[in-house]
This record gives sequence, C-alpha cells and structure tokens, in this order.
Amino acid sequence: MLNPYARAYKENPTPDEVARRVAAGVSPNYRGDYTLVRNRPANIPQHENCSVFITGLPPNITTHQLLAAIRDTGRVWASVVYPPTWEYGPSAAKVTFFTAEAAQTFLRRSNSAGQPGFIVGNRRARVCPDRNRVAAPRAPADHTRVLSIAGPKELVNTANLSALFSAAFVYETDDVIALVTGNVINVLEWHFGSYRCQAEWAWRRLRSDATFRQAGVRVKFERDPCDRSVPYPLTSTRNYYPP
Repeated sequence: MLNPYARAYKENPTPDEVARRVAAGVSPNYRGDYTLVRNRPANIPQHENCSVFITGLPPNITTHQLLAAIRDTGRVWASVVYPPTWEYGPSAAKVTFFTAEAAQTFLRRSNSAGQPGFIVGNRRARVCPDRNRVAAPRAPADHTRVLSIAGPKELVNTANLSALFSAAFVYETDDVIALVTGNVINVLEWHFGSYRCQAEWAWRRLRSDATFRQAGVRVKFERDPCDRSVPYPLTSTRNYYPP
C-alpha cells in the first residue's frame, strides 16, 4: 500500500522521475511501481500483448461504468482509469486481460467495420493495443477479480471490509453484491477493479487474518462478469456502497 506521500510522488512526478520512467520503458504518467519487473513493458510480439488502451471515454467515467461495458470477452487482470489530460483529451483507461486472446477479441469487436464499437455512456471510445505490452500473467485458472465472502454479519459487511482492505492496499471497487443478508451470516460478492494487487491481496488478507479465520469466514474466487458467456448478476447493492 502506498502512503499519502508516496502516492502523491507517483501521481505528480518530478522531471527526474519522468526521465527514469521513460528510461524504464513505461509511460511518464504511470502511477504504479515501475521498478517491479511485472510492471515493466514485456519484450513480446504484439499478438501476445494482453493489454489495451482506451481513449475518448466520458470525463467522469468510473471503474464500474468501464467494466460494465466489457462482457463476453475474458477475465480482467487489471484496469486503470485516467482522468482527462491535455495529451489524451477525455478520460482514458488501460485494461489488461489474463490472456492475449481476450485482448484480441476486445480489439476486434471494438474496431471491426459494421460493429457498434466500444460504447460507454453514449460515446464510442477508441481502443488500441497498449504500447506498454503485457505478457500473459501467471495465475491459477480459477483466480479472478471477484471474491465471494461469507461469514458473521459483524465482520462481513461493506463498512468493515472496506476498512480492512483500505488499511492493507489501494484498490478500486467495481461493485458489491449482497448474495445473502441474514440475521447471523452475510455473503457478499466483491468485484474489484483488478485482480492484480487487489482481489489477490484481499484474498490473502482475509485468509491470513486471525479474527476472520477464527470466525470461520470463507472466501473464494467467482467468475468475472467480463469473462466469456457470464451474465452480470441482477441484484446489486451498489447503492449502499459509498462512492
């Protein structure tokens, strides 16, 4: 997790820091830790690239709006929304899938003649291969950005889980869905914006926390609604999740 000072440094880099990012082969606007090997551009051919870059998005687009527009494509490894800038104009986003096949499917569907393209908020966005290429990540086939969490309602609720996650790592939430709201047990399905450093860290945090273990809290990965032929859940508790 980045402390406020480190986060401000990454989001407002000095000229020297920009030069270091460019030398490392990453965008000057990159907000992650480019010193990590897995965050650097991969030396791979374009057809193996799992990442796409999207421009022309609505100015106030949210992670939820972005990911809700991606269906029947593939599991999302990571997503980042960038606010409007002089370089890209309206908002932009980077989406990295678990497979290059999913990225190619998304590119083809968004750019083929006769197709409506990638529409978000009544805008047709422009989708292109990300110049910072990303190779297929190594992760178990059943791991996704979506977790179902079951346990005592005093522990398994949005307020308590939000506090737990925020103290451990930086994350974005796509949606929170109440599968069961009981007098004793709650079951929530938490859709993170990314698997990388978000769902994967939440899964580890919940499994390693002594209080949650002793209370019998269960956590498992669920299907990503962005994946192939997976319908989006009909019952959403997004209204009570704070923006």
